[in-house]
Amino acid sequence: VRISTTVTDRQGRPVTGLTVKDFEVREDGVVQKLVSVEARKPEPRRLAILLDEFHVDAADTARVREAVTQFVTGHLRADDTAVVLKPLDPLTTIRLTGNRDAILAAVASFEGRKGNFAPRSALEEETIGRAPALVEAGRAQVVLSGLRALATQLGASPGRSAILLVSEGFARQPRRLTI
Repeated sequence: VRISTTVTDRQGRPVTGLTVKDFEVREDGVVQKLVSVEARKPEPRRLAILLDEFHVDAADTARVREAVTQFVTGHLRADDTAVVLKPLDPLTTIRLTGNRDAILAAVASFEGRKGNFAPRSALEEETIGRAPALVEAGRAQVVLSGLRALATQLGASPGRSAILLVSEGFARQPRRLTI
């Protein structure tokens, strides 16, 4: 099993010169034997943040904005790139950027809409509708399509990538909708 980890000091600087003797891995309380430790230079990372407005309550909007803003400002390194996607953003706009202002502006525009079925645009009304059961099913599908598109985009290039999904979860959808 290969485990990737980053070791930093209290100021967030990488700790160098570590050997296998400096690490311990436990599984169910039992120390496991380590074969090797490989030092690697930090590489730029690619991060996709999917802000699931459809499945986050409006009352949690400020909390989500604050948490994601803290994550971006506190954990993205200068050479990292990211994209923020919300459910109704066109998938053709998925573009990684190192511009923190653009990333933070996208986060600041997040608005939770869980339980609010009023369409924001004619396109949303036309593709998803207004009936709550249809809207829920359509919204889940839109979010899953966004996840697939982000995974495809990030997986197309070598290197470290991650997707951060911000959601309160999907309601289980029945196999058949009856109206």
